[in-house]
Amino acid sequence: MPKVERSTFSKLSQGARSTPSVRTAMPPAETSMKKNKKGTQKHDTLKRPGRRTSGRRKDERDNDAFRQLMADILAAYAIITTNAEGKVETWNKGAETLFRYKESEIVGKPVDIIFTAEDREAHEAEKERTESFETGEATEERWHIRKGGSRVFVSGVMVPLYDHGRHVGFGKIASDLTSRLETETALRDRQILHRLVATQEEERQRISRDLHDHLGQQLTALRLKIEGLKANYGAEPAMIKALHETQLQAKKIDDDVSFLTWELRPTALDNLGLKNALGNFVAEWSKNYGIGAEFHSVIGRRRRLLPEIEINLYRIAQEALNNVLKHAKASKVDVLLEYGKDDVVLVIEDDGRGFNTNVKSAPKRSGQGLGIIGMRERAALLGGSLEIESTKGSGTTVIARMPLRFVESTPDQKKKSTD
Repeated sequence: MPKVERSTFSKLSQGARSTPSVRTAMPPAETSMKKNKKGTQKHDTLKRPGRRTSGRRKDERDNDAFRQLMADILAAYAIITTNAEGKVETWNKGAETLFRYKESEIVGKPVDIIFTAEDREAHEAEKERTESFETGEATEERWHIRKGGSRVFVSGVMVPLYDHGRHVGFGKIASDLTSRLETETALRDRQILHRLVATQEEERQRISRDLHDHLGQQLTALRLKIEGLKANYGAEPAMIKALHETQLQAKKIDDDVSFLTWELRPTALDNLGLKNALGNFVAEWSKNYGIGAEFHSVIGRRRRLLPEIEINLYRIAQEALNNVLKHAKASKVDVLLEYGKDDVVLVIEDDGRGFNTNVKSAPKRSGQGLGIIGMRERAALLGGSLEIESTKGSGTTVIARMPLRFVESTPDQKKKSTD
């Protein structure tokens, strides 16, 4: 890599700091020799053509505009020079914006001041200078510290600077990558969360199938066996009573397993859609736990929502009703599903004891906090939101909103929807 002269690099910093106007030198005026009446010669200055004057002015304006453009571009970057020991010598406006130190505050101080405590302890600034000197440049992407203590993620390149072949310091150009990093991190987190939710649904489906195929069948066989024993011991009232009680217990376990299997993987959701699946679930939940519950829907379209929206709204409803069962001590629950203009809204409202929704006094009962976090994550996963309204003694309302996105209809489906 060719050696970079300090004077050349410094011009970058100066160019970002000011935009001097440079005027093009005016060419000498044209002259002519004329004789006066006495026969002596005199000089006449010829007037410059106006067209040439306006052309020079246009060149000057273009030159100023280009310099301003370059200044604006350079101002977006932190441009720093240091001496060989790492003390700051120049510090442009871009560096002031990025690190929030004024030039007067940092010139003459070690550049290590903008490194994190961990990197200072590891001598990363010195390592960067060493690499730059030995290889011709050093690149970095790392967290730095601004004035005031906030952190900023910076990408930069450092080169050694020379003065007529003698090494005199270092120059660095850096830019702020914090927003890009945060965007990439958020995208990566959403992708991970999406995979976790998909894996969770697959695992629930597997457990549901295993419960139905193995435990469910064994419970059915047990109930039939008890029925056979009752027929064999019909003459012994005490035995018949014991067998009858055992049979009732087996039936209750069988019913609970069937409900759990259905909760884990609602086949109605796949076959009938969210509206019917939620309606069935609310009715069965109410019947199974003895809490009054009603389902209402305001849906003007026949089209199915995307599967990921349906399953996540269904799971939010399940978790909200699970919290009602465990914590609310409610006697009545209403569940509403409504399609708006741009979003689908799910509301679960109970008349239970409620709680204070501020962070410090939010309920710490086992599982409830995690359940709320899970509901929020499911909503956020699809670009939606989840709100909780509650006060002590006045019940709780959970409101989930998600963007309204439908499965693409086939030509036959479009025809049926218009019939």
